[in-house]
Amino acid sequence: MKKYLVVVLLLLLAGCSAREIYETGQVLQQYQCSQIQDYHERKRCMEGAQTSYEQYRDDLDSDK
Repeated sequence: MKKYLVVVLLLLLAGCSAREIYETGQVLQQYQCSQIQDYHERKRCMEGAQTSYEQYRDDLDSDK
């Protein structure tokens, strides 16, 4: 997990856009979900990791 955090931090320092950072986080979350043994729990996790950047931004804006 620490190496993934380092990758994300390096991307931040490299000047990636917010979209790229979000999408990298989604890939990492999907990988973590894939490691879950229980099918239903893994499916629920993957569904949460499928939120598009646009939907994420819309959700943030609607919370304001």
